[in-house]
Amino acid sequence: MEPHNSEPVSPEVMAELSKFCLPDTNILTLEAFIQTVLYNERIGYYLQDRQRVGRNEKTDFYTASNVGTVFPRLIVDCARHLLEGPLEDYVFVEAGPETKSGILGSLETIPFRATHLIRPGDPFDIPPKSIVFSNELFDAQPFRRFVFTNGKWCEMGVKLEETGLEWVVIDLLESLPELPVSAPEGYVIDWPNKAHEVLQDIAGQDWKGLFIAFDYGLDSPTIFKERPQGTGRTYSNHKMGNDLLERPGQIDITCHVVWDFMEQILRNNRFMDIRLSRQESFFMQFAQSEIQSILENNPTGFSREKQSLMELIHPGNMGHQFQVLSALRMES
Repeated sequence: MEPHNSEPVSPEVMAELSKFCLPDTNILTLEAFIQTVLYNERIGYYLQDRQRVGRNEKTDFYTASNVGTVFPRLIVDCARHLLEGPLEDYVFVEAGPETKSGILGSLETIPFRATHLIRPGDPFDIPPKSIVFSNELFDAQPFRRFVFTNGKWCEMGVKLEETGLEWVVIDLLESLPELPVSAPEGYVIDWPNKAHEVLQDIAGQDWKGLFIAFDYGLDSPTIFKERPQGTGRTYSNHKMGNDLLERPGQIDITCHVVWDFMEQILRNNRFMDIRLSRQESFFMQFAQSEIQSILENNPTGFSREKQSLMELIHPGNMGHQFQVLSALRMES
């Protein structure tokens, strides 16, 4: 792992971080550090009143929700094809919306019985018949970092120093049975345990309907064998970085989800028809009606709608970069 070049951290940030140190130490687990710098009410990146998502120089990244009305229209069409029964029987629940109105806010008409937005810090209160949708919710959850050194797995923590923040290796606080028995010296695994907890919170409630999550991730064999530096990343001003301790509270921190573990959580909670698809394949399979309508309304030449559609389904854009995990649960 590359050493962190410690830089001064504001007293406010240091004060908040110090509240979550391990007993009688000045060390936090990486999970506690990420939870604080992303979601703390005082310094949390996601709770600050600033524009994070968009295409201008003041934002850090953009998502499918930034391509106008095309994305929500495709989502509605997919829901219509995947669900049993009329859409007006269901509440559309959006977890982790990036805007105050959610992705459906740009539509003139909404075909669902109601909409419900779950923002950071809100409880997951899901109505009995729901469509639970998220766009890059799970990759934005805190994660643990493990490193294989001297023949065993250790955990990475963050040490608070007067001069700034430093990485530190600590003994495992809670072992994970999923970790490989061994690995090359220095191999790093970023494990999205909080993402699994969030999914269990959603799937463990007693509701029927459709689960659909847009995100990016890998399967566990790939993470265990082909990502020796982990998958944790930062995003700032549309640039990706790998220094997770840089400018705490001012930049985004993400981690790849582990798709096979997400699928297992859904199976354990009686979900059926579990599908993992590339975004392009998902839309081409379940949103054909809306795609055809967009193309027919703009048969020749350039149009904003056609450009947005290509961003979402073209393999060179978001179509291949993102995956979609969907599942149904229609029986109690």
